[in-house]
Amino acid sequence: MNAPLYDYESLAILTAQMRSASDTGEWDRLISLESQLNQRIADIKSADEQPDETARLRIVQLLRKTLADDAEIRSNTQNRMAQLKDIMQSNQQEQRLNRVYHGAK
Repeated sequence: MNAPLYDYESLAILTAQMRSASDTGEWDRLISLESQLNQRIADIKSADEQPDETARLRIVQLLRKTLADDAEIRSNTQNRMAQLKDIMQSNQQEQRLNRVYHGAK
């Protein structure tokens, strides 16, 4: 397998693992995988070797899969952020109520 294709295969695998982690709510794992993904992207950016035509076609397929996984990861993380926002707002309301009732005593 030529080097550019290997890099994109690795990118697709990491992104699929990140999607799995976001699907199951494994946020620490997602963050760890994101670090690995960033390194792989840096490797791809610094690569000099150009893929042949067959590899280029496969890379396009891998990029489409990677982008689809990325979209799902974004959706999952946005949903999680909304949940965390709701939790924080609920906690703030609870604190305000505690101050009102405990302050009245």
